[in-house]
Amino acid sequence: MGQIAGVKSDKSDDAPLQRMLNVMQPGSYARPHRHLDPPKAEAFVMIRGAVRLVRFDDAGEIID
Repeated sequence: MGQIAGVKSDKSDDAPLQRMLNVMQPGSYARPHRHLDPPKAEAFVMIRGAVRLVRFDDAGEIID
């Protein structure tokens, strides 16, 4: 199983924009999650490798 390492640059979880770098090795798994309170978006940038992305609706059902 792979490993995930994270580095967070913001001091408060309440900041409207948070900067965080996640580094994932092959075989890593990131558990599905949402940031609802307060709502926050996430962006992913792939530098190298491959990813399998699964999207869910509000009820937790797989969209695609």
